[in-house]
Amino acid sequence: MRIDIQANLNDEMPLSLRDGGLIREGVDSKLDELRTAAAIGHKWFKDLEIKERARLEIPSLKVRHNRQIGWFIEVTKDTFI
Repeated sequence: MRIDIQANLNDEMPLSLRDGGLIREGVDSKLDELRTAAAIGHKWFKDLEIKERARLEIPSLKVRHNRQIGWFIEVTKDTFI
């Protein structure tokens, strides 16, 4: 089986892998499904941040993510002074 790698790459490469993927949409349905799930997940956390910031009346509240901890809520110290 021969795969044409060049034909499956996006025409314009993203500046980083977080800005998109190297492989164009429609090449693999499972990959497209995972991309959609990731986009929905990030939107869910962004919506959570907006909702909790308003509900708790904490303007500095942020929902963040990093590789060591995962998702977390951050509130700066000066909020409570």
